[in-house]
Amino acid sequence: METAVSVSEETVSWRYGVLLSIALVPFAPYIFGVLTLDWGFNELSAIFFVAAFAVGFTARLRVRETTVAYLKGMDTMLSAALMVPVHMLLHVVVPSDSGQAALTMPIRAPLADLLGFPRAVAVMAYQTGAPTLDRLIPTNGALLAMLLAAGVPYPRWLRFAVPGALLVVLVGLIGMAVALAIS
Repeated sequence: METAVSVSEETVSWRYGVLLSIALVPFAPYIFGVLTLDWGFNELSAIFFVAAFAVGFTARLRVRETTVAYLKGMDTMLSAALMVPVHMLLHVVVPSDSGQAALTMPIRAPLADLLGFPRAVAVMAYQTGAPTLDRLIPTNGALLAMLLAAGVPYPRWLRFAVPGALLVVLVGLIGMAVALAIS
């Protein structure tokens, strides 16, 4: 039995390898910076910003074309990043509500402006994601202390709390959709 393999007419040139390398190179200094220099999101953003323009110039794009491509790529990614799951995942490593707000809102508010979303949508995504997960994650010391004091095993708590958390997320998403619709 013969199998057909579809190969595009365009072959991969050395330039595509260089472009891929430029896109991957920032990970190494960022990991080094995080582990040894206490780097954070500002440094990550700066490294990938420079890499994005290096990719554009290597691809022989003009500054304007590179900028437009960069913003277009951000537009598709950032609209999804404003939603609840990002806050929920971030809340696992930053379980403090105020800490997460201090970390994300200076980024989320300007991104909402850039994407044409009302800032209220960014705030609603935070309010829906972070506190909702607070009731579920085992890194929340207060939750575990209360469960221990009440004699409720964590798996039993999850079976009880997850449906309610999903309902809260659904209501939050509906609220964000309404806010987007009336803006």
